[in-house]
Amino acid sequence: MNRILLAFTMSLAILLLCLIHSPTAAQEGTGETRFLDAGDLLDSITDWGGPFAGGYEFGRPFALFPQDHIRASHLGRGKLFGFCQKDFVDTAGVHHDFHSEKWARPPGTIGQFIEKTVRFEKPTILVDNEDISATSDADLVDENITADIIIHNRFNNPYGIEVDQTWYQWSDPQYDNFYIVDIKFKFTGDMDGDGTSEYPYDELTQVYFTPNYCLAAGVGYEPYSDGGKPYWKNYHNNDPGYPFHAWTAFLCDDFRTADKMEEGYLNETYGIFEAPNYSGYACLYADMSETERIDDGSQPTAALTFLYEERPPVWSDVTEWVTALTTPGRYAAATGDFMTIDEYEQQVGSFNWAMAYNTWVLMSFGPYNLKKGDEPIRVVLVYGVDGEPWYDWDKSEQIAQQYLNNDIDATAVKSYLRQGETRLLDSFVKAKAIFDHNFQLPNGINPVPPSQVSVEPASGSNRLSWSAVNDVINYKVYRSGGPQERPVWEVLNTVDANSTSYIDTNVKLGFNYYYAVTAVDAAGGESGINYTKTIRKEVIPFPQTGKSVDAVRVVPNPFYLDPLGEKNYTGEPDRIQFMGLPGACTIRILTLSGTLVAKLENTDDRSGSIEWDQVTLHNQRIKSGVYIYHIEDKNNNTAMGKFIVVR
Repeated sequence: MNRILLAFTMSLAILLLCLIHSPTAAQEGTGETRFLDAGDLLDSITDWGGPFAGGYEFGRPFALFPQDHIRASHLGRGKLFGFCQKDFVDTAGVHHDFHSEKWARPPGTIGQFIEKTVRFEKPTILVDNEDISATSDADLVDENITADIIIHNRFNNPYGIEVDQTWYQWSDPQYDNFYIVDIKFKFTGDMDGDGTSEYPYDELTQVYFTPNYCLAAGVGYEPYSDGGKPYWKNYHNNDPGYPFHAWTAFLCDDFRTADKMEEGYLNETYGIFEAPNYSGYACLYADMSETERIDDGSQPTAALTFLYEERPPVWSDVTEWVTALTTPGRYAAATGDFMTIDEYEQQVGSFNWAMAYNTWVLMSFGPYNLKKGDEPIRVVLVYGVDGEPWYDWDKSEQIAQQYLNNDIDATAVKSYLRQGETRLLDSFVKAKAIFDHNFQLPNGINPVPPSQVSVEPASGSNRLSWSAVNDVINYKVYRSGGPQERPVWEVLNTVDANSTSYIDTNVKLGFNYYYAVTAVDAAGGESGINYTKTIRKEVIPFPQTGKSVDAVRVVPNPFYLDPLGEKNYTGEPDRIQFMGLPGACTIRILTLSGTLVAKLENTDDRSGSIEWDQVTLHNQRIKSGVYIYHIEDKNNNTAMGKFIVVR
């Protein structure tokens, strides 16, 4: 079965609504970065609050779900709060009705510091005695913290507002698809980060803080990627069972065509859902006012969705925008004009009100009157991703095929996929319970992972061993047989707490495997799977070595191109395997005319196989035809054979 997981290509962008009359820009933050990498949702934080505009491991972008899927990013998020203000007097004493500036990192934002605390050190991971352990970016280790990762950063904006953010993430599989950020805004008057107040006034009135969430649609992995696609978003206003305000979104097909299967973006050529998940964010808490420090259930004041292309062309003309952000209601922008979401649905049709790709969704909190020295305003948000097919890919592919074969209709497919939105909202309920219990998990913190995991290939098997963990009832061994950049993890076996080893004999010779080991306690808590994944290096069980060079065979032969990589080797459509090798040897591949195409070296006397991706010495893929292989072992024994390639 196909196991390729694809998803949205999300771009991270920042919205900051700030003053037109910018003071002299002070030195900006260094961009020092820490990663939220304990759970399946990977993201980055910089000292100045914005995203890290670089890669993680394997060249991955900076917001991923699941985190070990190369180029399969799902969550786009602006990490800065913007603010807008009514009835403002600037530093020159000039009165303004509104103020705002641009969609960018504001000049003069000062990153004061960033610090990452973890509950334990990352484990040591060994594959065939090679250390492939992940590097740590932690500043502190504290076994008593209530989350697996806590990142604390603080920065000043150029108008004297200090923003203090604390990020919480958990590795327990029940809670690893979201993280929570606790944000505090304080008017200090410090405009340049030097610890003194330069702002000439003691109060800011009618201030609105505005987090944003930018989505840029697209599917992210060949051979399926075909560019941007639109998003359909839903706004939830204290729906039954969900006591919060939230945006949820999914990637769809052509939402302007009512008869299309828009949800999940179904690729009809390959029969898979390329983007079967929902992403979104919710407000868990917002101060009612600067004097009433209780949760204001009516916040946010306004919720807004619009296209990036519909942003105001002239930033000094912001009256319309500030009005939308400060007027209670739910608004959509259509060709630059704001209307309520109900009005927008009436204009363009109820099935497509979320507009096209590269869309933004905002929540605006306020108004607050800020005085120097007052306690900060507090807003708490949760960001997350989820989707039904993450839990049963066989069923997901079956649903797709049934729809394409006209065995079920679009309503049945949507009903299946929209379970993902329910899962996401249920995750936000879990996050709300965690926040209400002072950031503690309901059943207590989950166990730590084994401090060391080792995997070694053997003849016809792979052997795992790990260090013991205190106070657990068993261990779970996970395995993925998919390609490195798109693994699908399944529980291979459960091992009693008294044992710290396992031999996987249910393997296919020549196939790549990846493993992980987690610890489970009596309360059902499980250590995070991402800590012990061997995803940085494949494990290939050794085929039994052949007795001589004459025993070598090519698999498959003949080779027929399989674009999906399902019929030959999972996720590797161009792979050919030479089996039955007599240990260390050299293989030369030639055309029928004798031209050398490639040279392969098997340097491991334990291994009876070597793979080839059909790439020549000149880094080109071979063409269809008949090829000759010549094998020579370390004792200079030689043999020749032929294989056929049909591409």
